[in-house]
Amino acid sequence: SSVNEQKRQLGSTLKPFLVYAPVIEENQVYSCSKLKDEKINYNGYSPSNFNDKYYGELTVKKALSTSSNTISVKLLNQLGIENAKKYLNNTLVKLTEKDNSLTLALGNTTNGYSLLDVSSLYTVFLNKGVYIKPYSVTKITNENQTILYKRKVEKNKIFSNGTVDVINDMLFECAKNGTAKKLNQLSFPVYSKTGTVGNKNGNTDCYSIAYTDQLIISTWVGNKSDTMLPNNYTGGSIATEHTKKILEKIYTNNTPLKIENSKESILLKIDKITFDKTGDVFIADENAPTRYVEEFLFKINNTPKTVSNIFSKPKIEKPILTVFPNCFNIRLCLPYYIDIIIYKDDGKTKKEVYNSLNNDKTSFIDYDVLHDRTYVYSVIPYTILNNVKRFGDEIILPKVKLESNDWLID
Repeated sequence: SSVNEQKRQLGSTLKPFLVYAPVIEENQVYSCSKLKDEKINYNGYSPSNFNDKYYGELTVKKALSTSSNTISVKLLNQLGIENAKKYLNNTLVKLTEKDNSLTLALGNTTNGYSLLDVSSLYTVFLNKGVYIKPYSVTKITNENQTILYKRKVEKNKIFSNGTVDVINDMLFECAKNGTAKKLNQLSFPVYSKTGTVGNKNGNTDCYSIAYTDQLIISTWVGNKSDTMLPNNYTGGSIATEHTKKILEKIYTNNTPLKIENSKESILLKIDKITFDKTGDVFIADENAPTRYVEEFLFKINNTPKTVSNIFSKPKIEKPILTVFPNCFNIRLCLPYYIDIIIYKDDGKTKKEVYNSLNNDKTSFIDYDVLHDRTYVYSVIPYTILNNVKRFGDEIILPKVKLESNDWLID
C-alpha cells in the first residue's frame, strides 16, 4: 500500500486539531495562558515529555511549540475527551468509542490513520476553519467536453476564523522557535507541527506537517514493519529536514506570503510585569514602556477585560517604619520600575526629604530629628517616562516620636 493509505499512529501531529484548537474555540484558555509543564498522574496514567524534560510554567503557545505532552494531557482533561472528539466527527479522522483515553492528547488512537488523513486536518487552518474532504478528481468530461462527472465538494465549518488565526500564530512560532525550528532557515513564512511516535526502545514514526499560504507538505519517516529508527531520528530532525528541502525546491522563483488574520482576532499588548509575576493576563497600561509589554493574538470575542494601571497609577507595599534612639528608618520594597518621594511633616512644615531616583531603593534613614517632637512621614510612588512623572496615592505612615530614653510609635 502507499504511504497515504498506511494506518499509523500520528503522535503530536494531532495536538493542534484535537486539543489546542478546541480549547481556544471554547474560550477555555488564551494562547498566553500559563500552565505548568511537570510530571502528572491521572488515575495511573503518567505521560512523559520527550527525553523526560520538563520546563515549569509555559504559555499555551509555548507548550504547543515545544510539544509538551503533559500540558496537552492537562488541556484535554480540562476540555473533556468526548468534547474534543466531536470536532473530528466530520473529517476523515473519525475516532471510535474505544478512543476514550487521555492518551489521545499524544495522538494515540485505536485504529491509526494515514498521512492523508492527518494532512486533511491541516487544510482547516488554510481554509478559514472549513474542512474539505480531500479528493483527486474534480470532474470527468468526454471528447465533446460534456461533463460526465463533477465532484460534489464536501465542506464543514469546524472552527471559527478567530480560532484559526490563533492556531496559525502558534504554529508559526513552532516553525520559528519550536520543534520545527529547522524551517526557520527558510526565507519565507511557514507554519508547522512535528510528531514522533515511539516507546522506551526507540522511535518508529517521525512526522513533519508544514504549510504555507498555498500548500501543505506532509512528511513521514518510518518502516511499515515498525522496526526502530536510528536514535537521532525525530519529527523535528529527519522529517523536518526533508520538509525543508522540499519547500526550498518548490519556492525557488515565487515566495509565499504570511497568512492574513481575519477580523475575528486582535493583537493586544499585555502587562508583562504582572504576567511574569502572577500569570494574570491584563491589557498593558497605555503608559507602559515597550520593554514591559508583550504582544499576543486573541480571539475578538475572548480578550482580557482588566486594564493594568501599574504605570499610570503606581502602587507599592506600605513601607515599614522603625524608630531607633536617634533616628527613624523607613524600609522600602520597591519594584524596579517604580520610584518614591518621602515627605516629612514636623507639625510646622512638610518637606521632601528623600527621592529614590538615583538613590538607595531599600531604605531611608533620617537622623535629622529632634527629641520630644512628633513627625509624620508620607510616601508617594511614581513612574517616569519621557520625562513625565505619574503619581500613585500618598501613603501616610504612623506618627513617630523620639524620647530621651525610649521610642514609641503612636
